[in-house]
Order: sequence, then C-alpha cells, then structure tokens
Amino acid sequence: MIGVARLSGEIHRTLGAKVATDLAAGGLIALSAWALGAPLASLVGLAALGAVIAATHAAALRRLEARVAVPAAATERRLIAALDAVPDGLAILDGDDRIVHFNRHYPDHLAEPLRRTLATGKRFRDWIVEGLAIGPVYHPDMGAEFVERRLEMHRAAPSDHVHRLIDDRHVRIREIATADGGRVLLSSDVTAEEAREGARALLALAVENVGDAVEITDRQDRFTYVNRAFEEMTGWRREDVLGRTPEAVLRSGSHPPAFFEAMAAELAAGRTWQGTIINRMRDGELLDQETTISPLRDSDGVIRHYVAVKRNVTEARAALRALEQSEARYRAVVDTQAEFILRVAPDRHWTFMNEASRRYAGMTGTDVAKFTDMDVIHPED
Repeated sequence: MIGVARLSGEIHRTLGAKVATDLAAGGLIALSAWALGAPLASLVGLAALGAVIAATHAAALRRLEARVAVPAAATERRLIAALDAVPDGLAILDGDDRIVHFNRHYPDHLAEPLRRTLATGKRFRDWIVEGLAIGPVYHPDMGAEFVERRLEMHRAAPSDHVHRLIDDRHVRIREIATADGGRVLLSSDVTAEEAREGARALLALAVENVGDAVEITDRQDRFTYVNRAFEEMTGWRREDVLGRTPEAVLRSGSHPPAFFEAMAAELAAGRTWQGTIINRMRDGELLDQETTISPLRDSDGVIRHYVAVKRNVTEARAALRALEQSEARYRAVVDTQAEFILRVAPDRHWTFMNEASRRYAGMTGTDVAKFTDMDVIHPED
C-alpha cells in the first residue's frame, strides 16, 4: 500500500503546497492512500481514487480562484478608475478590432451619432458605419472621402490626426497598435488650439500679403522676418537679408548718426518710433519710407523683437518737392511784379498776396490769411 506520506509528497509536487495542505486538512490523503492500496484490478478502487482526486482538485481550485479573484477585481476597479481620471478620451480595441473598453471621457469627443451607437463588443468599422446611418459625423470641409481615409488611418496605426466634427469641434486622435493586433485610441478636444492656430495663420497670411513692407528684427537688430512687399519694395530677396542688419542692407547715408541714436533710445525705452527714413534699394536707388517701429514683448514683458511697418512714399515726396519747387518759382515770378496780384477764397479771406500787395497793405506773408478783402480795402475805394 502507498503510504500517506508518499501520497502527500506526490500531491505536494503535482498540485502545490497549498492544495496538499488543504487535502491533508480534509483527511482526503488518507482516503486516497487506502484506495491506492486496493488491487489494481479493482475498478471500484480506481474509480473511487479518481473521484476523490477530481473532487479534491476542483474544490482546491475553487478556493484558489476565489482568493485570486478578490485582489484581481480590486485591481481592475483601480485601473478603470485611473483610466476615467485621465482627461483625454481612451478606447481599447482587441485583436478582432472590437471595442473592449472606453473611459468616461471618450464619448465626449464624439459626434452625436457615434456617441449614440458606441458600445463594447462592436467592431470599429461597424460602429462607424452604424453611426453614419443615423446622421453626419464629420464636417463637410473634411471632404466626402474622409470616412474611408479615417478607416485607413485606423488600419495603419500608429497614426496622429485632427478631425473636424459636424458640430465644428476639432478632435485630435492618436492611435497606437498593441502587440496582439489591437488598438489604443486617445482623443482630446483641440478646438481652442485650432482656433488660435487659425488666427495665427490668418495673421501671417495678412502680414505676408499686405502692401506695406513688414520687417521683424531681434534685439541684435538682425532681420528674422521680412514679407513679400519688402522684397518688391527694396529689391532684396528674403533669404539674402535674414540674419543681417538693416544698417548693412538698407542704410543710405542720408541721415546723421544722431538720427538713428534718437530712434534707438525711443525703442529701448519701450516706445514706438515714427518718421520717414531714406533707405537705399538693392540697385542703389533711394527709397523714402514712412516708417513705424514698435517693440515686441514676450509674456514676461521683456522686449525680444521689433516690428517695422514701412510705406513707400518716394513718389509722393517727390511730387511734394516738385510742388514746393513750383510754388517757389511761381512766388519768385509774381513777387517781382509791380502790379497787385491777389488770391481770395470763397469766404473772402485772402490766400495770397504778392510783394507789391503786401507792401501796399502793410502786411507780412503770414498775416494774409487773417484778413478779408473788407479788412484790406477801404470802404470808400
């Protein structure tokens, strides 16, 4: 007969120490040893032994599973709570592309039709198709073919893309492939970020296409940006001036050093400078530019860059100079005349008197506009 000690050792080796201890506590080892001591031809003895071992093994497994299930369930609850605490949406799909779990934020990043049809157990493609049958999901700007592209991006994970939903929200989707062929989907609402980026893009487009030259320089007075109008106005290409200074590129020598020293002092004090600068174009021609330069501060209020907006007033200033020269020539001619030459406005105020007229009336040139013809001409004349 096989001894109790020997059988206990076999069970300990085969089923583990805990199960062996449980069997011994139940007195089943002794019963098993008795059954093994019966003749091998005794089917009743073998059946009894098999039944005893099977029942014992099942009971031990049930107790073991119960002990393991308690901490496993607690761990699962903690994991689900942790996933729900993540501010982004999260969904997990298995190797068959079925949804096995999604956290509480994931539905928030879906269009209404997909939110209504979301459920575990559904295959990803079936879920998308089912939602589309209820109503539109993606904004028309995404294009009529976007659904197929979306499914292709899902199949090609890893991927990272932004969707514009039918309700005009923007959602970023990141998909990661798992070792078993499944997917982890992370979603976040980036509507505010997209709006800011759109505003920046619009501003950049406007600055690039505005008619005035726009220049941005750093604190070392080096060009970091010039727009298209700068290129057209000066003849310099963007790539030829970036990293260089306005002094090296544009300075014409038409202004004394004190002119630029006063400008630098204003800007260093954080104030805007306005004036007209005579620069030189790439071909050597002079360029009159009506200029406004302002400091650009960072979020801490520190000046990091300067932006200059310059308008080409070369022709306007040339026309003004020509007009002034013409006026001077006209005055020189009429002032030599002995006759009175006068010009009067509709309100009867004098706007011009030549030298002979001023001497007769006893006026200077600056006094003319103060008087009407009634002030100058005696009532009896």
